[in-house]
Amino acid sequence: GGGDGGENEGAQLFVQLEKPLIFNVYSEDSVHFVRLTLQIKLTDPKFAPLVQANLTPIVHNLLLLLSDQPYFQYQTVAGKKKVRDEALAVVRQVVKEHVGQPVVDNIFFTSLVVQ
Repeated sequence: GGGDGGENEGAQLFVQLEKPLIFNVYSEDSVHFVRLTLQIKLTDPKFAPLVQANLTPIVHNLLLLLSDQPYFQYQTVAGKKKVRDEALAVVRQVVKEHVGQPVVDNIFFTSLVVQ
């Protein structure tokens, strides 16, 4: 099976952040603007309402992590993967604290703009 068909069956396996994450990162000589959207993939769709109810602490912790990264991390594929791995760990930790069990399978950056 491909990921494009059956939109409705698997729709709640993914929880999308309501708004893009927008933050600044710093290089040696300037400030850069980052706009990022992401989706959280769950292990089971039944947890989607619980995760959605806790998006505020998820977004808060993601912004703390992502804005603390140096600009160069957003310049390479390897850097972006490292940032994503750290973000996944943060999302898993926050969700586990609020939902009581590890229900986050993965996260996906659905758009990433660095200026």
